[in-house]
Amino acid sequence: MRHNTHMDSTTLLDAPPGAFTQRTRVRSYETGRTGAISIGTMLRYFEGIATEASAALGFDFHWYEAHQSAWVVREMQVLVEGGAGIGDELGLATWVASFKRVQAQREYAIWRQDNGHLVARASARWGYIDRTRLRPVPLPEDLAGHFPVLGHAMPPLALTRPSAEERPSGEHEWLLTARDYEIDSQQHINNAVYADWLLEGLHHALAGDLPSEDNALGSGGPQVYQIEYLQPTLPGEALCVATTVWARSTAEMKVSQRIASQRDGGVRVRARSEQPRASVAGGVIRS
Repeated sequence: MRHNTHMDSTTLLDAPPGAFTQRTRVRSYETGRTGAISIGTMLRYFEGIATEASAALGFDFHWYEAHQSAWVVREMQVLVEGGAGIGDELGLATWVASFKRVQAQREYAIWRQDNGHLVARASARWGYIDRTRLRPVPLPEDLAGHFPVLGHAMPPLALTRPSAEERPSGEHEWLLTARDYEIDSQQHINNAVYADWLLEGLHHALAGDLPSEDNALGSGGPQVYQIEYLQPTLPGEALCVATTVWARSTAEMKVSQRIASQRDGGVRVRARSEQPRASVAGGVIRS
């Protein structure tokens, strides 16, 4: 796997020996109107391969169910280097970088099989919980002892704060209700669904609040996301996706978002990202 990135410590963007790997082909229903997979699709890939990696070591869904435990994502950092579209063959990898008492740092990589170029690299902080009480619990010895710890963590993504020259949009609010089909086996909204909502909220903000010359979101890379999952959401809850965009004349926009309860204002998700502008990015990049 090769990569093309401006980050320091570039070797840490590759999957290390011993990582769990799979291949997949991008299916038509996994892409949006741009023809490229979205951040939500990438998070679904990450969740899927993490589940398979655990099952390959003997810890499948049934094991966690029998032990009344589960993993839930607390924080996700994603670097998107280039697009992948319908029919593209992708390589996927995941591995554990470190364990702590009640959590693990799990790493991910996606690359193009035809040329080895990086599509996305991610790092997630997962919490180990009692699935009944939804509270953190210590990792069992038999679980932690079976997972190889490979290090090789992605360097933290440094999103720069907007400068005084950058002009913010007004905060745009998009209202929605969490739906039953968006819950997962943990009985709350899946982490990838929040990414779909964040992207939808951004599209609403760009269409509603920005001048026409800034009113377009590119689908090429690089894109950077930092997402914090603070509280679970149940189906039927009324939510507000609040989005602020700092528009620039350069290649990207800086975006700040939160998803909060309409009832009590409790923040469920907080996110920051840097997104390419369509006028610069110009469609799907096939690196």
